[in-house]
Amino acid sequence: MNCLCYLMKLRKILFYCNDSDINIFLVYDETRIKNIDDLISEISVECQLKYGIMINIYDMRISYNNKYKNISPLIINVEREGVGI
Repeated sequence: MNCLCYLMKLRKILFYCNDSDINIFLVYDETRIKNIDDLISEISVECQLKYGIMINIYDMRISYNNKYKNISPLIINVEREGVGI
């Protein structure tokens, strides 16, 4: 299942899965988020804390929306408890 994560320059993440109840608005600490792996880790931790579920992000593709240059859609495939969500 694909999830969409909007990364905004205001250090905020809107992360949601379109066929599940996961909907996270995460304000992250730029001093801790140095690269995309840190960001993935932050999303995973937030999913666990907020929803009590473990997710495994196993594939990722990044694309940019030319209309909104400050927002980068981040498309992520996630897996929950061995079953795609």
